[in-house]
Amino acid sequence: MAAAWFLGLALFIATAGIGYLAWSVFTWGQGRTPAQRMLGLRCWLPLAGVVAGRGDMAVRQISGVCLNGQLLLGFFIWVFNGSLRSVGDALADTIVLSDPDGVLVLSGFAYCL
Repeated sequence: MAAAWFLGLALFIATAGIGYLAWSVFTWGQGRTPAQRMLGLRCWLPLAGVVAGRGDMAVRQISGVCLNGQLLLGFFIWVFNGSLRSVGDALADTIVLSDPDGVLVLSGFAYCL
């Protein structure tokens, strides 16, 4: 979602990066980035049927940052891969879903029991 990307960039700049990274570690455990939390979005692992965990989110975010930083390679992969998933989503095997009511957390928790 482009809005989450732009909001994330603005939050990163506004917090000088340090605040954003600290906030990210907290929100990754909920399957979200700080921007996704503000927009009511969540990362979902479709094959497992659960919300992405902290490790999945770390792979998603770090790979996305690295590949987007390399001559915007991630942008071209996003545009031309057909599914419109970001590079980080493709590598972490996640999808971003709208979850403003937090229903996916309950579904993921119930699945783990």
